[in-house]
Amino acid sequence: MRTLLGLSTIVLAVVSAGWTQDSSWTLVWSDEFNQRFLDSTYWNYDVGTGTNGWGNNELQYYTDGENISFVDSCLVIELRKQTVGASQYTSSRINTRKKMELKYGKIQARIKAPYSQAVWPAFWTLGANFEAVGWPACGEMDIFEMACGDFYPDNRGDHTNFAVVHWTDEANFPMDTQSAVTIAGRMADDFHIFTLIWDENYLSFYFDTATAPYLKVDITKPEMAAFHQPHSIVLDLALGGIGFAGSPDASTVLPQQLTVDWVRWYQKKTGIRQMANKPNQQGANLLEMVRGGLLVNLLAPSKSFLRIYDCRGRLVWDLTHETRCMSPGMHVVFLKQAPIPNGMYIIDFGNGITSAVNRAPITK
Repeated sequence: MRTLLGLSTIVLAVVSAGWTQDSSWTLVWSDEFNQRFLDSTYWNYDVGTGTNGWGNNELQYYTDGENISFVDSCLVIELRKQTVGASQYTSSRINTRKKMELKYGKIQARIKAPYSQAVWPAFWTLGANFEAVGWPACGEMDIFEMACGDFYPDNRGDHTNFAVVHWTDEANFPMDTQSAVTIAGRMADDFHIFTLIWDENYLSFYFDTATAPYLKVDITKPEMAAFHQPHSIVLDLALGGIGFAGSPDASTVLPQQLTVDWVRWYQKKTGIRQMANKPNQQGANLLEMVRGGLLVNLLAPSKSFLRIYDCRGRLVWDLTHETRCMSPGMHVVFLKQAPIPNGMYIIDFGNGITSAVNRAPITK
C-alpha cells in the first residue's frame, strides 16, 4: 500500500556517524542473497497490478521473478519499460508473508537505491493479519522509501529517504506519521544501511551509522495494537503513484535497479537462563529449560503460545495447541518427540499475560 498522507509535515534531518553494533542483539533471521535464486522458503512473489495499481495508481506489472537477478551476492530488482497486458512497465515485489513473520527486534537492510523521476523503491513491513483486517489496520512500517526525481518542490527526490508508519485509530480512520533523512549526494551513488529498532514502546528509525533516530514513534497507545503482532518483510520497486512518487516524464531514466546486499532481523539476547531468573508479573518464572523439555508457567492458557523457530527464523514446531489445553500453573512441555535435531533454536513463548523470545540449545 504505502500511501503517504500529510506530506506537509515532513521533517528533514541529516544524521551523524558513529553507530557501533550492539552486542546485546542476536541474529535470528537473514537473507544474504549469496545464492543465484530467490529462496522460496522465505519469499513469495506478488504478481500483477493489484487493485488500483496496488492501491496507489502505480504503473508497473509485477512479474513472477523475471525482473529479479543476483549480482555480486546482491538481490537486484529491475524496473523496465516493457509491455505486459495493459501495463507499459514491469518490476518485482517480494514478501515473507506466512513464511517469516516476527515481532519486535532490529530490522536492517543494506541497499543501493535507484534514481529518476517517479521511481518508487521501498523496504517495509506489513502486519501478519493483513488478509483479515486489511490495510492500514494491519499496520505498516516503511524503513526505506523514496519518491525519486523532482516531481515535488520539497527536496524529497533522489537525495531523501522516508521512514513512515501507517495504522488506524480507534475510529478506524487511517493515520500515519513520517520523517525523512536527506544527504548531499544521491542515495543511488552508494549503499546505505536502513534500520528499524522495534520494541514494546517505540519504533525508532536510523540511517547508516547514526546513533540517534530520525523518527521515533510511541506505540504504547491502544490504537497502536497493530505494532504488537508479528510482521512480514516486503521489498519492491514501483513506478508512479498518486500523492507520492508522481508520474514518469521525459526525464525518467529506465531501466532502474534496486540492489539489496542483505536483509537481517535481530532480537535482544535475553537467553533462557537469564529469563528463568527474571520474575514475571506474578513472581514466578516465565520459561526455564529442564531435563527433557521446557518448564513453563501458564497464567492464561487459553491465550498462550509456544513456537520454536530455527536460527534463520523458520517455524519448525508449534506447540500452542498443547499449552492451550493445560490448566494454569507450572508444566513441563516435553520435547522428546520433537521433529527437530538437537541444536540452537529460537523459542517464542507467551503465558497468556507476558511473553519473551529466547535463543537456547535444545537437547533431547
